[in-house]
Amino acid sequence: MVYGSSAEKVVATLTREIDNVPPGTRLDSTRMLVKRFEVSASTISAALSLLSERGLVETRPGDGTYTLRPFTEAVPRETSWQNGLLEIPASRTRAGIHRKIDASGLSTALSIPGVEVTDLSSGYLHQSLQPLSLLQRAASRSARHPDAWKRGPLAGLVELRSWFAQEIGGDLSHSDVTICSGGQASLSILMQALSQPGDQILVEDLTYPGILAASRAASLHPVPIPMTPQGMNLEALEKVLIQTRARLVVVQPTAHNPTGITMPGECRDRLLALVRRHHAFLIEDDFARYLKHHDSPSLLPPLVRDDTSGAVIHIRSLTKAASSNLRIAAIVSRGDITQRIRETQAIHSMLIPTQQQLLALELVKSPSWKRHLLSLGRSLSQRRIAALAAIREYMPTVSVSHLPTAGYHLWMELPQPWQAADFAAASLAQRVLLSDGRLYSSADSSSRCVRISYVAAPTPTDLTSALRQLGSHVLVSST
Repeated sequence: MVYGSSAEKVVATLTREIDNVPPGTRLDSTRMLVKRFEVSASTISAALSLLSERGLVETRPGDGTYTLRPFTEAVPRETSWQNGLLEIPASRTRAGIHRKIDASGLSTALSIPGVEVTDLSSGYLHQSLQPLSLLQRAASRSARHPDAWKRGPLAGLVELRSWFAQEIGGDLSHSDVTICSGGQASLSILMQALSQPGDQILVEDLTYPGILAASRAASLHPVPIPMTPQGMNLEALEKVLIQTRARLVVVQPTAHNPTGITMPGECRDRLLALVRRHHAFLIEDDFARYLKHHDSPSLLPPLVRDDTSGAVIHIRSLTKAASSNLRIAAIVSRGDITQRIRETQAIHSMLIPTQQQLLALELVKSPSWKRHLLSLGRSLSQRRIAALAAIREYMPTVSVSHLPTAGYHLWMELPQPWQAADFAAASLAQRVLLSDGRLYSSADSSSRCVRISYVAAPTPTDLTSALRQLGSHVLVSST
């Protein structure tokens, strides 16, 4: 990960202070550190991550960050020489072929806020929404399975692959499915399997930060395609396909992250025809498939179901609807590309643990799984309604242009003169963590938008209280 100079300065100051306090001392909250150092919440998150990596602190979920006993080196380490080796030579920069390792957007999403902060940033379910008893039973049964410690097939257990194929439908079978360790790993694998270093990859102008991080780490160049109220602008996409001859397009057609847009059926048909005509691959990131809201119509079928040409490569994960610790996803593909995907998967992570796959099977084969999804759908509807009602009442100058039918987030446009970075920092000062809209921009542009998640707060009441706090103490500060 690349840490900015601001984070390094925070780390240097806190390291000196940690040396002078006993182990077990509680650090100031993230909110207080933001005010003290006058930096963003993401900078503080990066600094705490680096301190944790160096063994100087530990984060206790729901409690705070505490100092550890400093490691005393027998021989002082001089590692500054590494910086020169990590710099990209000018010749390669001019050639445009280099990797950029920057997971700052992901680090912000994965950070664990202090107990005093209401989390409106994370895309993972609060424990109250997770099927904990079902997960515990599935874990217990899978651990006792006679094959739990056997080495499984490279592509994953046949029964689990068959389940994913049947879920999607069409002519798919287990031979078209590759099991991977989560959606982010699937994106990384596909970026490498479907492209060559230096290639251009076409992405939505606003997109999930993990897509940008994976593409840049694979030495690819994301090219932003403008968005419309129906999703990716298909006229602009065709022009760029003609100009660049790019062979890889990435979309989130259902409950797009961050806007919440779901692409209509006729647009999906046009999108599929476009990529076929221009001989490109289309990565369909179907992250919200199991997050349908109870009061919404049925979700449109995935593009991969009816694409017999092999143009669409589909990603589907169990993580969002179950637990962040269940790292099971499926890559669905047709044709010769499937073997390349599996070879890339082998290089990336060898085998997916059999017990983890057996746990996933126990989970989805249980009658309680569908009951959980129905209950989760009702909770998602309730929380979306509560969030929108609170925004209308306490933040009437904020605009929410798209009402999601699935997923867990709202995309909010702030009134003038607010910028996303300033609003996110001011919100954290009021003990509310939300997502800076710049993290989702493939063009690295400024933003007046922020994303809020309504699944990480403990209850709808906490969600409403946090939004009331923003309306009462943050927005009014600009007037």
